[in-house]
Amino acid sequence: MLTFLELTHILLNLLALSVAVGWVFAFALQPQRDLIAYLFIGFCAMAAGWALVGLIEAARDPGIALSVETLVGLRLGFMLLTALLLYYVVVFYLVPGGRIAGLLTTVSPFLFVGGLLLVWLADPYTLNADGSLTLNPVGYACVALAVLYSGLALWVALSSDHPASNQLVGAAFLLVVAYTVFLPDALREWPLDRALLVAAMIATGSTLFRARIFGPLQHLNEELQTTNRGLQQVINDLATEKNRAEDLNRELKLANQYKSEFLANISHELRTPLNSILGYSDLLRNGVYGGLTDKQNDRVHKIYENGRSLLDLISDILDLNKIDAGKMELHVRTFDISGVIAELEPIYQAATADKGLSFAVQVADEMPQLYGDSGRIQQALNNLLENAVKFTREGGITLSASYITVTNGMSADLPLPATGWLRDGRWAVLAVKDTGIGISPEHQSRIFDDFSQADGSRTREFGGTGLGLAICRRLVEMHSGTVWLSSAAGQGSTFFVALPVSAKAQQTADS
Repeated sequence: MLTFLELTHILLNLLALSVAVGWVFAFALQPQRDLIAYLFIGFCAMAAGWALVGLIEAARDPGIALSVETLVGLRLGFMLLTALLLYYVVVFYLVPGGRIAGLLTTVSPFLFVGGLLLVWLADPYTLNADGSLTLNPVGYACVALAVLYSGLALWVALSSDHPASNQLVGAAFLLVVAYTVFLPDALREWPLDRALLVAAMIATGSTLFRARIFGPLQHLNEELQTTNRGLQQVINDLATEKNRAEDLNRELKLANQYKSEFLANISHELRTPLNSILGYSDLLRNGVYGGLTDKQNDRVHKIYENGRSLLDLISDILDLNKIDAGKMELHVRTFDISGVIAELEPIYQAATADKGLSFAVQVADEMPQLYGDSGRIQQALNNLLENAVKFTREGGITLSASYITVTNGMSADLPLPATGWLRDGRWAVLAVKDTGIGISPEHQSRIFDDFSQADGSRTREFGGTGLGLAICRRLVEMHSGTVWLSSAAGQGSTFFVALPVSAKAQQTADS
């Protein structure tokens, strides 16, 4: 029958082993690995060895023929190497200046080789009659060496102004405490060092993993800002120097071509590692590499969800880039708009239910068939519905479809923004109505512009990039349609999409 202390030893060692192995897989399976990744893999491997030795000691399996001397030697060896590798991770990641850090890094291999030799050649402990262990001066010296270098890692992190230094301060501090509690004989009986080791691994691993995910996004954002500043300068030059209009126009076209090529290339390069991150994080959260703690599961879930958001952003940028470059292909055919709406209805029934909103669909009888790319029309409607859900706190959303006849630029069935807004003929009108925050008149003129939202506070509160409505407008215009809105601040919004009923679609329907 296991005692409470023995059971605690086993559970904490298993937890430490699982966390270490999970991080090893997460970093080892990445397509792009650098020195920091290899050092962290080594740190986790040594921590796994530390936990495995503790697990063997706690299990007391007679089938494992390892003496107490061997197990204690292994444990001290893994503890020394764990401290050394954490120090290397912190130093090579934060890159501190000064000669002291460089000198300590240079002499560290010799000190730790000496420490390992002391562990195996000297007697670092005394085995008491009751089976307990008492550290000798040699043993205290080995643990003190581990405390020294984990403390140096703490000092480097504290003195650094790197954005990630605070998280690494916590990891190094936890490891210092883990080695310190190993020194008193009374505390050594309890697996406090293993619990602190788990926390240190989670803090270090999450910091490095977060940097690998958001680093490329930050780089892309900086490149996009640089490109936008260049384009703005071109526009200013065109306004002030009319005599250089033709030359500047050619430069603008060339810059736009470079921008398109850059966006296409960088988006492709981002998708490959991002899909890997999504795949591995999905495997982690589904328990393929072992069970996760609630905190780990929460972090992996955030990694996955943020990765999905980034992938959607890249797709939007590529779509907008294709449209601007005239490379967006439409797969046109005759289609029924009610079928498109039927595919969207269950998706947004669930999305609105999650926010406590109502969702209604109203489709007029005998809707005429349309001629175009049903998938792109569905994408345009999807962007409108996503915005409606995002900006609606209470109330509901309605998706409707009707058809009107325009004569002399006017319609008896639907008030148009202006006479002649739609050319004469039959039109299918799709509308997304919400009870959200609404849009003031001064912001409506640019709501369909690229990377634009009604005001900056919306971006901070609701998020988003301002690409959804821009893509929606472009896709509708590619079908010879138009988009407009009716809204007021605090009174909700209604977005209209008008698509012409072509003669070809009507002939197909009649036949």
